[in-house]
Amino acid sequence: MEKSVSVESSSITNDYDNIPMNKRHFKYDLCKCIGNEEVLTTDYINDVHLSPFDRPLNIVIDPFTLKSIKNELEKGWASCRANTPIREGLTYFEYHIKNIDFANNQHTRLGLSQRTFPLSQPVGSDLFNSVGIRDMTFERLYNRKKDIFVSKDIVIEKDDHIGVLISLPSMKEHCETIKKIIENKIEYETDEFELFHLRRYLDDLSEYKIHKERVSIKYKNEYFYESQDYVSIGKESSEDLLDLNNSFVKIFKNGEYVGDLSNEENCYLKSFLPPFVEINYETNRFRPLFYKLLKQNDTKNIETLVARKYYDDGSLGYYPTISLFNESCVELIGGMDELKYYKEVMNYVQQSDDIKNKELKDLNHRYQELQKQTALYDEEDLQIKRSLNSNEQIAPVENLTSEMTPDNVMDVE
Repeated sequence: MEKSVSVESSSITNDYDNIPMNKRHFKYDLCKCIGNEEVLTTDYINDVHLSPFDRPLNIVIDPFTLKSIKNELEKGWASCRANTPIREGLTYFEYHIKNIDFANNQHTRLGLSQRTFPLSQPVGSDLFNSVGIRDMTFERLYNRKKDIFVSKDIVIEKDDHIGVLISLPSMKEHCETIKKIIENKIEYETDEFELFHLRRYLDDLSEYKIHKERVSIKYKNEYFYESQDYVSIGKESSEDLLDLNNSFVKIFKNGEYVGDLSNEENCYLKSFLPPFVEINYETNRFRPLFYKLLKQNDTKNIETLVARKYYDDGSLGYYPTISLFNESCVELIGGMDELKYYKEVMNYVQQSDDIKNKELKDLNHRYQELQKQTALYDEEDLQIKRSLNSNEQIAPVENLTSEMTPDNVMDVE
């Protein structure tokens, strides 16, 4: 059984040992039941924090704030993501180093990662899905390589506040770029099944829509949404990916600017939207169904019964990511009231000529944006389900990750 340990007191608690963990390409969100087998998305704490779902079992989490994590002794590297992706704009947050000891082989690596980054390894050690910094040398970690990006000798020490200032293009700009790529694919695609999915995705991009493929489950007396997680498309060349031009990741130590993780060629952050990420799509299941319905000219059921292959469910973006080795401990700080050096970074932004977007937001602002977006989607989804039930229709199969309707809650023990 997994144990949650308070990183402050080292006392054993069992707050998060009975939740489904994000693994095997499935992910989970906590729900609250509002009656009649209807659920809405909720959270353990209404604040930006580290995700109890997005961590290996040897990462233990402070059960009171969910903001500090600690690795167990001699368990190797492990990483944990925040519960909030950064999808656009200028955003600042900090990592507070609560315990690190090079003499006792306690280390951390800090950075950002996409959903496709494997949490069983340190940030920056995969291909293109993450970028980070090393504690002992303050080297950049990117694309399985390390190199120097600062002009002076720096190390990460206990009680340091490592600030991260990340800039991404707007979602509107990002989607417009993806639209052109999809339109080009449509022009040359000959397979009807693939064309159907590309055109469907193009419609979503045109309206900047998110879409969730999920099913509600009951697990250990709690409700969760289960959905397929995204995986890497397996491209190992930068030329196969889309640079998010003019993006950057600037690093600060205790309020002082020290360097830019994207200051070298091919170090831009990459697109996190399909077709550059994908789900484990059940082609063998849906392709025969598609052609059967197409032969019957049943376009209505094609839309209803054939699950989407390409979609953005709102969880895609760059996540604050902490990697730990042995009993090191780091806290994520995302709210303006708690950020120790927010004013210093704000002054840096205002005085910097190369930062065009001056609308600086803290990570908690991104969390609140995500919560509002999720609440709106949940409400619309609930109204659709109620309408279907009142008409005695079956809920769309496109919302499923297994053979069930979203309204028939699955009890998993």
